[in-house]
Amino acid sequence: MTAGEVLTAEAADFVTWINAERATAGLPALRIDASLTQVALGWTGQMAATGVLSHNPYTGVQIPAGWTAWGENVGWTQPADAARLHSAFMNSPGHRANIMNSQFTHVGIGWTVDATGRSWVTEVFARYPSGVSLPRFADVPVGTAFYADIEWTVTSGVATGYTGGTFRPTAAVTREAMAAFLYRAVQGSPVPACSGSRRTFSDVPAAHPFCGAIEWLAANGITTGFPDGTFRPGDPVSREAMAAFLYRSMTVGADPACTSATRRFADVRAADNFCGVIEWTAAQGISTGWTDGTYRPWASVERQAMAAFLHRAFT
Repeated sequence: MTAGEVLTAEAADFVTWINAERATAGLPALRIDASLTQVALGWTGQMAATGVLSHNPYTGVQIPAGWTAWGENVGWTQPADAARLHSAFMNSPGHRANIMNSQFTHVGIGWTVDATGRSWVTEVFARYPSGVSLPRFADVPVGTAFYADIEWTVTSGVATGYTGGTFRPTAAVTREAMAAFLYRAVQGSPVPACSGSRRTFSDVPAAHPFCGAIEWLAANGITTGFPDGTFRPGDPVSREAMAAFLYRSMTVGADPACTSATRRFADVRAADNFCGVIEWTAAQGISTGWTDGTYRPWASVERQAMAAFLHRAFT
């Protein structure tokens, strides 16, 4: 991972400085790890909330298993000054020893500024043998149900995580995020900015970060928005809408109709607007529905489930 994927600007500076110090001594650079970052962020928040500088007594059990060594630096300064803290660490034998430890392979940084303007930092170091698999996201452990699907969305450029090294797998997918996912999956490129003054939807201005993807949906007949002329970008995506978005982004022509003979789910009637596209997702192996024989068309789609739907659809 790169610093920008999981760290604030100040925390990324710490990693840059740490690796520069190690380079001068001929030591390999430390890799940023999302799980170490989450532990560091959690402890930094604890210190900032209590105003007490101390080491985390649970670091060894909070970081991913498989480590053979770990260390921790904690500190604070006022006014907020990351460079000053790093300099203080390098001038402290114990802190410097962690930074220059030849055993360590990974690092996580937690940085925050409290209400008084005091800055706090935690640096978590660890050694992981090369055969140990570390999670890309702190909240998506290796080997869990949607791990491979989430990994695919990230490595293929379809989705990204959040600042702090999380994916938020159970969070609902918003309509604007769905637009971005589909654009990247189909076009294979980042979402473009919008140009010109004409907009399809009244609630999606040109400055909206996903305006380009939403306009692309509209231009290609993947969405028509709502009758009031809005797209409602922050609303969650329902499972039936997900089916429609996928069908229209991957096929040409009108949504298919349903007959009573083709219905697979107890809660999807042949007369329902999205019955045809829901049946299509089942036929394509994109969605199997729930174990009770339902599809739950109005339920919101979680980010982890969307990763699975997209992975199955585009591979």
